[in-house]
Amino acid sequence: ILKGYSPSTGFIIEKLDPSVEYKADVRTVWSDGEINKRSESDTREFGMRFTINSLLPTELSLSDLSPVSGNMGPARQATLRGDKYPNSIVTMGGREVSYKIEGLFKIFSVTVGIDDNSFVPDGSEASLVFQVIGDGKLIYSGPALKKSGEPIKLNLDINGVNTLTLKTLSSGGAGYGRRGLMGDWIKPLLLK
Repeated sequence: ILKGYSPSTGFIIEKLDPSVEYKADVRTVWSDGEINKRSESDTREFGMRFTINSLLPTELSLSDLSPVSGNMGPARQATLRGDKYPNSIVTMGGREVSYKIEGLFKIFSVTVGIDDNSFVPDGSEASLVFQVIGDGKLIYSGPALKKSGEPIKLNLDINGVNTLTLKTLSSGGAGYGRRGLMGDWIKPLLLK
């Protein structure tokens, strides 16, 4: 039993098993400590039953989750082929970032490409390889993409994956920090 109080309408409970059914008994408590009451003839339950899995939408943007480890580099909006994508993830070459998804999703849908704002000299051989890793196992490793390369659309099977990691490998002088390629993960969607 977990008891809590919140002066607002929100109350965060962490580390619940997504497949277990929980019951939440929610009541109003007045400032003097009096708990709301119903008439004896009202036999409705105060609570609700739910699983975390049943509360999740059928699709969720990975960019809405907080990473559990790794470093993407400076936070910025993705720009690919002249279009801006605010709900995306941008990683610098040589970086990786991991998210806990608790085996709740079946498909990871994303388009990967090199950000328009990447700084590389003309004629550079700099490239990035995009990788997707599930629970430490490689799910996808793409071809080396240069700044002029075409974006790649992916729909990957992530059924049963608890930790999803996005990784960009740099080569050919891709560089780090502000001088190098930035990998865009455009519209990174987790699908049930």
